[in-house]
Amino acid sequence: LVAEHRVLLFALTAGALSRLTPVLIAAALPYARSESGTGAPLTLGGPLRALAATAVACGIAVAAVGGDGALLAGCTAALALVAAPILRRWLGGVTGDALGATLELTELTVLVIAVALVGGAR
Repeated sequence: LVAEHRVLLFALTAGALSRLTPVLIAAALPYARSESGTGAPLTLGGPLRALAATAVACGIAVAAVGGDGALLAGCTAALALVAAPILRRWLGGVTGDALGATLELTELTVLVIAVALVGGAR
């Protein structure tokens, strides 16, 4: 990414998309603990918050890296679709730690795919 002078744009994209995944998963799953924790407020946003977050994150991704941003947004959605049922089965919903883990996993995934996209262009 550095050699192609695109590291900042892909880092911006990874940051935006990684913050989308917890919002999507929290909108789809209940909070897993009986007591309130750090992830509880995020589960109250519902589909409207998820839609707004999707528009902003995808807009940033596409504005930053064009078609690659759209592809990375699709990968982010796929990751959320895979993670949500795993969290439901494993924890019965989401916790703040689980949402934080999905954020980190998404950021790493987006950056690894970005390296593959840029490296494949050579």
